[in-house]
Amino acid sequence: MRDVPVQAEVVIESVLSERTFRGHLINGRSIFIFVPRMMPLPQIQVGDRIAAALSLTDFSRGEFCKLLTTAQTVGITAL
Repeated sequence: MRDVPVQAEVVIESVLSERTFRGHLINGRSIFIFVPRMMPLPQIQVGDRIAAALSLTDFSRGEFCKLLTTAQTVGITAL
């Protein structure tokens, strides 16, 4: 049986590279997020809210799905 991903909202804490990010879930749990190879590179900054697909068996990492809001949209400034 294949693992079914669950979409969750994630707030970006830090940008590690073009395709990898550190973020946290609503409950405060820190997770690692990656952008799949075949997906175009999104313009993500600290404070952005994204949708990520999480595995039911491993909530420590997730796959980027889409950008929900940017830090400028909600009035957050990155330090």
